[in-house]
Amino acid sequence: MKVSFIGQPFSRTSIGSALKAAFSDPENNQFTALVAWAKASGLGRIAEDVDAFRKKRKGNFAELLVGIDEGGATYEGLALAQNVFDEAYVFHDKGARTFHTKIYLFQGDDTATLIVGSGNLTKGGLWTNYEAANLIHLDLKEPADVRYLNDVLKYIGEFRDAPDCCIKLTDESMAALRAGDYNIKSEAEMNKQRSLTGNKKAKGDLFATMKGLGGAPKSTLVTEKDDADSDKNIVAPTSVTTASSPLAATHNNWPEEERSFYKKLSKHDASLTQAPGQIIIPIEFKTFFPPLTLQWDKINDGGSRQSEVKFPAIFRDGKYSKDLADARFVLYEPAPNQKRKNPESRFTFHDREVFKRFSEGDVILFKTEGGKVVVERRTDAGNREKKYAWL
Repeated sequence: MKVSFIGQPFSRTSIGSALKAAFSDPENNQFTALVAWAKASGLGRIAEDVDAFRKKRKGNFAELLVGIDEGGATYEGLALAQNVFDEAYVFHDKGARTFHTKIYLFQGDDTATLIVGSGNLTKGGLWTNYEAANLIHLDLKEPADVRYLNDVLKYIGEFRDAPDCCIKLTDESMAALRAGDYNIKSEAEMNKQRSLTGNKKAKGDLFATMKGLGGAPKSTLVTEKDDADSDKNIVAPTSVTTASSPLAATHNNWPEEERSFYKKLSKHDASLTQAPGQIIIPIEFKTFFPPLTLQWDKINDGGSRQSEVKFPAIFRDGKYSKDLADARFVLYEPAPNQKRKNPESRFTFHDREVFKRFSEGDVILFKTEGGKVVVERRTDAGNREKKYAWL
């Protein structure tokens, strides 16, 4: 057994970088994580590593067991976990105990690697927060190391084998977690709540900020807006526009019942790993959607701005049809100092079952019908040679 200490953010190695190194180790073929919280900010930065690990060799397997206690989990984090891992579970004990474990375990034929410490599966927990962990390398030819691993596996099994507290993440369980007593919030909702309930600075400037500490790596799966997903506070919005009926906003040249547009899906749009479920919508079609609600506005302070609207819709794919209670359109405006200056808008179904029906080159048609928003998948683009257009 070899043990080294990670004192984040002062050590050369962060918990996140240790994870990435273990995913790339060809000796490892199984990954199991038990974490109290998971957010898109952390998962997004290792999603490509998990995906590559699973595809590296037949039989490689990755699973996640995550808690939802104390409001730490987010809907986006759970949805990403469901997409990225072979199996993902939620653990919640309705009693007085809090699920607070943070274990990352890699297993191979002759070796095993563990990271045991304080870091959750968030951007802060893996890279930027003050965290401590032991990085443990086991030689499975040594009896003492095997005993240690068996103790860890027995501990993990206690959670996995608790049917009343451990639930597999499925579309049905995700819907139940979003509603009812659990009320798992989106990251934008959590940011807004934080901005309204706290973040007040004490007078007197008792403390200062430590400078020169390392940050989290950028990823193709995580954009600047993901940096604000509650790993740091969001400035309270200065104004809010209330969203109204899905038919409130209309394109100037199209009667309400006839307005529609199509978008041909790119490889990125249909990807299950690169910002899964998020379809880029050209900004000119913003008027199709209802008025947006401001989530945060830090433009004047050199930051970004984001607005969104959620609305019901109907999805159709041939004979398949499904009612969507939580479709979402987002408008993101980057910080002034960002290289990519243009605002970006995206649409998501918030439904993994629906999104998995799409492939690159499919046409997605947005229209209104009988007072409702309808989204259709078309595999035959017909005469639609453009990538997108109003109809």
